[in-house]
Amino acid sequence: MLDFITLIFWLGIINLLKLVWSDCDDLIVDARPSWLMSGVVLANFWLLGRALEMVFIAFIFIFALGKLKKYAGLVGLSDGDVTILAWVIPAMWLLSLWYLVVFLIAYVLILAFIRFVLHKNSGIPATIPITIGFCVVWAIIGLGLLA
Repeated sequence: MLDFITLIFWLGIINLLKLVWSDCDDLIVDARPSWLMSGVVLANFWLLGRALEMVFIAFIFIFALGKLKKYAGLVGLSDGDVTILAWVIPAMWLLSLWYLVVFLIAYVLILAFIRFVLHKNSGIPATIPITIGFCVVWAIIGLGLLA
C-alpha cells in the first residue's frame, strides 16, 4: 500500500504545484494535469480491486461537486479548482478515510481563514488551500500521527 500512497502524493504534489503556479501566473487552471491525476487515481482503485467503489464514489463526488459549483462564488472557487478537487478527494478516500477527513478539515479551515479573517472570497487562487490541505495530510503521515 505504501507504493500507492507514495505515487499519489508525489504525482499529486508535483501537479498541484504546477497548477498553483499557472493559477497565480495567469489565473487559469489547466485541466490536463487534473485529467492525468484522475487517471492515476482510477488506475490505483482498479489495481487494488476497488473499481466498483470508485464508480460509486465518483457519482457521489460528481453530484456534490456539481452542487459546489452553484455556490462557488461564496468561497472563490472556479471550474478549475472543482476539477482539482474531483481527483484529490477520491485520492484521499482511496488511501484512507482518515486522510480524507484530515484533508477536508484542513481545507475548510484554510478557506474559512481566507473568507472570514482576510475577508476575501475571490482574487486568491483557490488552488493554494487545496495544496496546503494536501501537504497537511502528507505532513501528518510523515510525523506518524496517521497511518
